[in-house]
Amino acid sequence: MHKIKKSGFTIIELLIVIGITTTLAVVAVPNYLNYRQKAVIDSDAGKITAVLREAISKARSGAEGARWTFYVDENDGWYAIQQGPTLTPATYINTNYLDSSVTFSTTTNINQYWFHQSPNLTVATSTMVISLATQGGSFTDTITMDTFGKITRESSY
Repeated sequence: MHKIKKSGFTIIELLIVIGITTTLAVVAVPNYLNYRQKAVIDSDAGKITAVLREAISKARSGAEGARWTFYVDENDGWYAIQQGPTLTPATYINTNYLDSSVTFSTTTNINQYWFHQSPNLTVATSTMVISLATQGGSFTDTITMDTFGKITRESSY
């Protein structure tokens, strides 16, 4: 008589594997979501910094004989360089939108910032501060430009 050999996993073994998998998922998913939020706000702040540097460069060199500004639309979440002799009407150059999970925070007190057309050290008449926050305010990033055009960033992550 032949014995039939049973093979496979017992219910206890399957339950242990499910328990371990669930525990790993509970730990990994929130960490991944935090990582994604940090990466998105860091990317947006980096893009704003690059656009500011471009506007400063164009203003200092007197590019195209125009006046240059940095424009922020807090309500719709976009920013751009503006070019024009008087900026009315102005031409938007390099318009960018924030990621949908990032907003300009309420501390941003500018919407249009003029740069001096001069090779001198001073490019602006006052310090500019742009604050970003993720939805829910978990992470923030503050971009500051002084009157000499030096840009610094301070992050909460």
